[in-house]
Amino acid sequence: NWSCGMRLFDGKEYSNWANSTNLTILNTLPNVTLLLPPNGNTTIDRVPTFNWSVVDDDGDSVSSQFNLTCYSCSIDNRNATVAGAGNVSYKIVGDLQYLIDDNYYYNWSVRANDSAVGFSSWTNDWRINIQSYVAINLTTDVVNFGNMIKGSNDTTSGGPPFPFVLVNTGNVFVNVTMNASDLWTSLGNANPTSNYQFKIDNFTGQGGAFNWPWSITTFTNVPNSTNMLKAISGFNYTLGRNTAEIDINITVPLTEGAGVKSSTITFVASRT
Repeated sequence: NWSCGMRLFDGKEYSNWANSTNLTILNTLPNVTLLLPPNGNTTIDRVPTFNWSVVDDDGDSVSSQFNLTCYSCSIDNRNATVAGAGNVSYKIVGDLQYLIDDNYYYNWSVRANDSAVGFSSWTNDWRINIQSYVAINLTTDVVNFGNMIKGSNDTTSGGPPFPFVLVNTGNVFVNVTMNASDLWTSLGNANPTSNYQFKIDNFTGQGGAFNWPWSITTFTNVPNSTNMLKAISGFNYTLGRNTAEIDINITVPLTEGAGVKSSTITFVASRT
């Protein structure tokens, strides 16, 4: 509370003091402005970072309340308290579970508390859409068995040669189908044949990267180029659990002639 007093002086004498009424200086609530991601943003990042600005004219200690609400779903709402003024940043903990592909979206808003009087108003809601991203990558994309003789067998199990290595680089669980061109020339329309087989296996240190019971984990004849066969079910995208091996097993037919033999295997991912 502030007040002032005044008296006059004419060069010889002072007048009596006259005092004002009290003036009360009120606290100013902090002001919040949302910054990023922009309203209506669509992203493939399932753990996005949110930014907003908090300004408090009084210089009080300030914290923000962050609220994220999933619409068209009844769960996966998030909230947090974040300390500090100025440009404030908050990264979601744990993947957002619902996707715009299925008509789910999220609204987010913020309000601030100045520790003196209370909370500002909530900002207007801004919308963010999380979109699926289906992508796989062969980090080992060539298997070379070298020279072999008729009737001989070799496999990538245990290596060398080493198996294909497939990584889910997307942001959703996927199923992976595959087919392949013929490897042998002496068997006519060779695929599928027991002379050319595959199986799915765990990559070192990444057990549980896919649904083992529903994937092909024992040697199975490679399908021909006109038929896709589901090889991997429920392939995880989470870092550290997103890699699998594809072992190859070949037996050279007794009727196979000499020369270089090759086959192209095609892998196709689709969201589960």
